[in-house]
Amino acid sequence: MKRIEHLYPNDPEGAKAGYTEFRVKLQAHSRAEEETLYSTLLKKTTIGEKVDDEVREGKEEHHLADFLINELTQIPPADPKWKAKFRVLQESVEHHLDEEEDYFHLWRKKLTPAEDKRILARYLSRRKAHLTELSTLHH
Repeated sequence: MKRIEHLYPNDPEGAKAGYTEFRVKLQAHSRAEEETLYSTLLKKTTIGEKVDDEVREGKEEHHLADFLINELTQIPPADPKWKAKFRVLQESVEHHLDEEEDYFHLWRKKLTPAEDKRILARYLSRRKAHLTELSTLHH
C-alpha cells in the first residue's frame, strides 16, 4: 500500500497498476478467510461473545473493502477522489490487520490443533484458487 501511495503523486497510472495487484491479493485473502476461518469460528461461538463480535466486524470490514475496491475501479487514477478513496481503503485495511493481530490468540483458543492445521491448509488452497480466478478477471 505504501508503494502505491508513493507512486501516486508522479505516476497515477503506475499507482493504479500497483493497486490492481494489491486488490487481487486483498480480495483473495478476504474471500479465503471468510470461507475458512470465519465460517468455522461463527459455528463455534455464540452471538455476543467477543470472538463472534470480532469475526462479524471483520466480515463487515471485508464488505467495506469490497465496496471501496468497486468504486476505485470506476474512477480514473488522476481524479482526486481516487487518492482519497484509496487512503480510506488503506486505513480500513490497516485497522483490520491491527484488530486481527489483537484477537488472533482468542480465535486460536476456539480451535483444536487439528482444526487449526485443517483451516490453514484449506485457507491456502482457497486463497490460491481465488488469486487465480481474480487475476484472470482483472487482467
